[in-house]
Amino acid sequence: SKSKAFWTEVLKDFERPTLVGNRQPSQKSLESNFQTKSLKFSQEESQKLRDFSQKNQITLNTLIQGIWAILLSRYVEHEDIAFGTIVSGRSIDLPNAALMAGMYMNVLPLRIRMDDNENFSDWLKSLQLQQAQIRDFEYTNLDEILDSSSSAKGNLLFDSVVVFENMPLENIRGGGVSIESFESGLASNYPLTLAISPLKEIKAFLKYNSSIVSEPQISWFFRNLRNLIESIIENKSNSLRELRNFITPLGIIKTLDQIEDSDNTAARNYLAPRNEAELVLVGIWESMLNFQPIGVNEDFFDLGGTSINAIRLFTQIEKHFQKKLQPISLLNHRTVEALAKLIAEANREAKFSSLVPLRASGSKPPIFCLHAGGGHVFFYKDLAKHLGADQPVYALQRLGVDDITQAAQDIESTASHYLEEIRKVQPSGSYSLLAYCFSISICWEMVRQLKEAGKSISLIAIVDSSPPLKVKKRTTIERLNGVLNKARALDFSFIKTIWISRINKPIKAKWISLVSDVETIKLEKKIKTLNLISAAYIWKPLPVKITLIRSEEYLLNDRKNEKFSKWNTLALNGVDTYVVDGQHRNLFNEPEVKQLAEQLRQCLDKANNDVAISAG
Repeated sequence: SKSKAFWTEVLKDFERPTLVGNRQPSQKSLESNFQTKSLKFSQEESQKLRDFSQKNQITLNTLIQGIWAILLSRYVEHEDIAFGTIVSGRSIDLPNAALMAGMYMNVLPLRIRMDDNENFSDWLKSLQLQQAQIRDFEYTNLDEILDSSSSAKGNLLFDSVVVFENMPLENIRGGGVSIESFESGLASNYPLTLAISPLKEIKAFLKYNSSIVSEPQISWFFRNLRNLIESIIENKSNSLRELRNFITPLGIIKTLDQIEDSDNTAARNYLAPRNEAELVLVGIWESMLNFQPIGVNEDFFDLGGTSINAIRLFTQIEKHFQKKLQPISLLNHRTVEALAKLIAEANREAKFSSLVPLRASGSKPPIFCLHAGGGHVFFYKDLAKHLGADQPVYALQRLGVDDITQAAQDIESTASHYLEEIRKVQPSGSYSLLAYCFSISICWEMVRQLKEAGKSISLIAIVDSSPPLKVKKRTTIERLNGVLNKARALDFSFIKTIWISRINKPIKAKWISLVSDVETIKLEKKIKTLNLISAAYIWKPLPVKITLIRSEEYLLNDRKNEKFSKWNTLALNGVDTYVVDGQHRNLFNEPEVKQLAEQLRQCLDKANNDVAISAG
């Protein structure tokens, strides 16, 4: 009964199985066809992995499981994932367990939650603590565990497992007998198995069922497994967000699938570099995106480029070409060919503009989308695409997005500047605004200034963001009771909370300055500056109605619901709420962005129709 209660709590609110493979194999691959690929790390690399584990007081096994969890999370685009882990079954508190003959191995689910803001080392330690808690109940049959989970579809919670071999595979000697050249066998019926042999030169094996998991998928895992381990070895990252940025996005697989289906590289219309500028740019792209070969006519974002990659790309352009360009120009110059021409232009240093046209054409009234935390607006590109060819879409990027001093304007001045920018496109009429994350205070001030000037506003769309909510501090007794209640429920997350609030946060800024790259440090400083500016803004109720589009993830969070209720006191004419699938962080990414765009399109059509009726 204790075991059932434990596993029920472990899998509580687990939303969906973590599946790597295609569960509908093609007719030509009805039989299982297992293949194995191997990856070997040098003795120096292997020792650095061990040193990292020892320095952070975790086992090498925990480090490998953490790396696999990051890869899986990026692969399935979900922050709550699970995979199988193999246990020996001999660590239970049973007298004379070491004298028992036979194999007692068991497969257990390891559920792991990702938080991009969390320190990588702290997260690994919490993962090791979680494994220690599982040890008391590792004898439980997997079928019984799955029965306690409402998320296991078709009795399937995961389809990948991690095997960490802990037999002494080297220098086995005793009684005058020595064993050399010992190699283990890898037997697994799971679609994908990662096995690690912790030799002096660590070996990684991926065994996969090729009728369920494709070759491009395996290539993706292999490529990013090495990328991730190299970034850890070289101390390139501190937070989970930084580590995840080293992983090529899953979209690259689509490109690889297209190449495989065409059966030859020529089908990509590959075009090689034709001049020195294109050659240098191709080298930067291939290194940054970890994909070869790249033709000069291929789209940066179709190859898996992200907004973080884009910022780093323009840092490299400045370094190699001594020319400073706005990163946002990549939206209109997405290929090496186009970018090389932009670099070659004599008047390449155009005056900075906050207004960025994502789609300037279309017969409908435009919508103006305000930037998020980093000040950039790259993430709006897919939303603009899915809103339709007839919908003009403009984005507003932060003033001096690459200059902290310029960006540090107060909310009122920034809102006034943005209104000047949008009047260049729409001098009059009824305005449609969209805000997300950090920009909601700027949006609210723009609305206030528009109302003060007697202007009409057709739509104020707020995407999954809430105004600041001052919360009454809990008493010492209330905090202590909260800790005790969590401990009784075997929820030890409060340990992480205490660590983050009391120890981690005070030293995080200093740590970032020591180990992060220049772009990350600048981004952290910028976000901190914008946070202070936003906190200083005084919110006032206005006689307007807002359209609130919320993620399904936040809808299930009582704390978030309390924060979102603040809108009811600010928007005096009411709040229209709509819910879309997906998580807060993924709403503007494929495939979730399609539903967001569809919902926003309906809201825009309704708002514009209401304006037309009022005018009539």
